[in-house]
Amino acid sequence: MGPAVRVAIITCSNRSAAGERPDDSGALLADLAAADGHTVTGREIVADDVEAIRAAVRAAVARGDDAVLTTGGTGLTPTDVTPEAVT
Repeated sequence: MGPAVRVAIITCSNRSAAGERPDDSGALLADLAAADGHTVTGREIVADDVEAIRAAVRAAVARGDDAVLTTGGTGLTPTDVTPEAVT
C-alpha cells in the first residue's frame, strides 16, 4: 500500500439523487478506501447532469482532495454522462 490520500467519492445517479435508490456503490468505495488507510473527505450524490458532476469534481479539487472517485453514469442511456463531464 502506498501513502494515504484524501479521497472524495461522487455518485452520479438520477435515482440515488432523488432518494429512490440507496447509494450502495458510493458506500462500498468509501469502505474500501478507508480500509486501505485513506481519508474519505466526503461522499456526494449528484444527478446525471454534466454541470452537476463537473461542479462536484471541481469542489473536491478546490478542497484539496488528492483523488476523486466517481461511480455511476457510465451506461448506454443518454442520461449517463459521467465520462463527458470529467473529460
